[in-house]
Amino acid sequence: MTPRAWAALLAVGGIWGASFLFIRVALEEVSPGQVVLFRTCGGAVVLLALVRTTRPSFWLTPRLAAALALLAAVSTLAPLLLISWAETRIDSGTAAVLNAAMPIFTLLFAAALFEDERLSARAAAGALLGIGGVALLSGGTSGFGDSSLLGDMAVVLATACYAAGNVMVRSLVQALPGLVISAAQIAVAAAVMASFSAAASPPRFDLSWDVWGSLIALGLAGTGFAYVGYYWLIERAGSFRASLVTYVIPVVGVALGAIVLDESVGVATVAGGVLIGLGVALATGALDAALGGAVLRRPSPAAKRPRTP
Repeated sequence: MTPRAWAALLAVGGIWGASFLFIRVALEEVSPGQVVLFRTCGGAVVLLALVRTTRPSFWLTPRLAAALALLAAVSTLAPLLLISWAETRIDSGTAAVLNAAMPIFTLLFAAALFEDERLSARAAAGALLGIGGVALLSGGTSGFGDSSLLGDMAVVLATACYAAGNVMVRSLVQALPGLVISAAQIAVAAAVMASFSAAASPPRFDLSWDVWGSLIALGLAGTGFAYVGYYWLIERAGSFRASLVTYVIPVVGVALGAIVLDESVGVATVAGGVLIGLGVALATGALDAALGGAVLRRPSPAAKRPRTP
């Protein structure tokens, strides 16, 4: 990749990795629902403005509109709410590491639903390795029934939702530009959260500067500009190399949690993260590429969609 592509990859991974820190800071004064409200509204502003500026060509049918609404529920509303809720119970770094298992879930779902997405023995072994990392990380930090274990499981479920969204997008990308899909699902999620907030729990605005800064960063950067950077990276370097952002996110998330929030980084976190990383590398073929061998399995078209924490 070119130096600019590497810079874009590190920037996108850094923004998404830092999102876990911003969520934890924002939760000091607002509810998980309000975190999602602010970040989807901010992201919608950026993405809709970009759609208006670039004016991509597309035709929205009622069937596509329904699919986009379902996608917004599965891959935006559900995971964002789950991760925000989870971070009231677990460290931001732990959430970042668990979220890194998303490519493994994507491969498993795609293999179950599409005949042309059969798992190779190598990919299956990578998936098992990654799942083992999730189990080690969760089991090493909590006991059954503990609040922290519930938080771990919420992030795992959110990761599965992201993966399900990746698989759903496979059919949508044949009919709509990726930017339109992203803008539509974030806008729908923002509309749903705004309606719910107006009816049940009006948002607070008397917030500290730290919380406001975190909410603005989550909306404009994490749910807005990072998408733009990711699509630029896909266009310039290809979806396979762009998927390497998966390895940047947990490193940044754990480092910022430890440095800024003084979160402890235990053996389970490191070991679980390493197993998840190796599992993703093995399942997607990145390990073979790193070792200079032939890539046995590259991410499917369904895996081209970026997923924010």
